[in-house]
Amino acid sequence: FLWLTGDNSLTSTGTFPETDEDGVDGAIFAKDNITIKGEGALTVTSSKKGIVAKDNLRITGGTITVTSKARCVDANDCFSITNANVTLSSSNNDGVTVENLEDPTKGYFFMNSGTLNINAKKDGIQASGAIEILGGLINISAGGGNNVVSDPALTSAKGIKSDGCIYINGGVINVDASEDAISCAQYTEMIAGILTLASNKDAIDVDKGLKINGTTITITNCADGIKAESVTIMSGVVNVRATKDCIKSEEEVGDAVIDSTTPVTDSSDCFVHISGGSITLEADDNAIDSKGNLVISGGTLVVYAGEESGKALNYNGKASLTGGKVYTFETTKKAVNVSHTTKSNLLIQLSVPAKVDDVVILKKGSQIILQSMLKYDTDSILIAGDLESGEYELLLGIKKIRITL
Repeated sequence: FLWLTGDNSLTSTGTFPETDEDGVDGAIFAKDNITIKGEGALTVTSSKKGIVAKDNLRITGGTITVTSKARCVDANDCFSITNANVTLSSSNNDGVTVENLEDPTKGYFFMNSGTLNINAKKDGIQASGAIEILGGLINISAGGGNNVVSDPALTSAKGIKSDGCIYINGGVINVDASEDAISCAQYTEMIAGILTLASNKDAIDVDKGLKINGTTITITNCADGIKAESVTIMSGVVNVRATKDCIKSEEEVGDAVIDSTTPVTDSSDCFVHISGGSITLEADDNAIDSKGNLVISGGTLVVYAGEESGKALNYNGKASLTGGKVYTFETTKKAVNVSHTTKSNLLIQLSVPAKVDDVVILKKGSQIILQSMLKYDTDSILIAGDLESGEYELLLGIKKIRITL
């Protein structure tokens, strides 16, 4: 145990000799468990690793600051934070590494309260097992941030990375990464919390299934925004700005992704299903790109698709609209009706495009149904979903279009 009172500091310099089979390589080192608690402060400065625990590292109180050349925190079985303030800065490696290559149930990161600030040359948080976040505030800068092209010499520069599953049920998470902001090799579930993500690559990259049910997600910059084998959005608020696709499902075989032109419509594992939530997508390429089926049964989608090559709704299988509200705005008249719908489905083609930054307003009588601003020049509009029949008025800049549903 380390029980903190008052202000404390520990500095290690020079080299770390190989004293035994474990290899002491941190300013604070334990062959088994470390628990740090109390109300004091601890500042650790190390020429190699900061805090190393060969079993579990638990921080349950205090203010801990670690500055190191290598990993700031290196735990084998578990690293957990509860009611503590932790700041980590690594000039040449990960902020947090939790790695147990022998037992897949270990290598676990857990946080339910407190604050965690990370500035890392490589990964912010890297775990061989699961990552569970139930609360607290997490701020991560990895690899220099989303304006930096990742260094090919680095093994990884991701914000939050798990070789297991990721479960988020609370907290505020801000990630700015030169590679993926969140990367998961298995399944990810997000049912609460507020996430703000920026990446020079993908914002959320999940190899298996991703479920979003109640989370608020804002992605300000990325290549692909939300990418997984299957994407299910049940509720929450999702806003994505992407230079490629905003929401993408694609099937993986081992470590390889099936070529993007190959349909996988016979796979029940590859799909995009939206049943609720408020979703705004702005993509230079496809806003939604499903290599399998696309199902919209609820929620509200406002979609702006790419200037030349992209589509608002792109799918290799079938598209089904049985609920919700969908508004898509795109260029070069590429908007298409979904292949199966039980709802109103109106496609509008403009002879003269509406211009970027034009205000778009959809009204029914005096009621405003939608008000937004165009992100691209637009000549193709799809309005579909749970809309009452009757007369509507669509205002696009100075243009006025009367619509009957």
